[in-house]
Amino acid sequence: MSSEEATRFIPSSPPPSVNHSTRPRVPAASTSSTRIGSAFLNVYHLVHGAGESVRGRILGVVDDLENRGEQKHHRISRQGEDAMRTALAGIRRKARSSTAQHTPQQDSAAGHTTL
Repeated sequence: MSSEEATRFIPSSPPPSVNHSTRPRVPAASTSSTRIGSAFLNVYHLVHGAGESVRGRILGVVDDLENRGEQKHHRISRQGEDAMRTALAGIRRKARSSTAQHTPQQDSAAGHTTL
């Protein structure tokens, strides 16, 4: 194939511009799906922290009974408890923010409670 034949397949004009107004828009993540994902992550960290705490306590007791003197498992237990505290704080923070958005307000003129 000669160079003339090869260049014949390359268009000399630039490609047409893309009309972005006809492209479907991809919606951003909604706040409810973000909250659900955050809640799931907090619950995961809570359960994981509980598991680490139990594992660390059990293995710490075994170490204490065998007089090994290792503190590794006690440290794992404390880290699990810290993870649980952090996850609970995140869950409580999300619960407070969602209830603060939906608190009933008293209509002073009619004495009715509205959401």
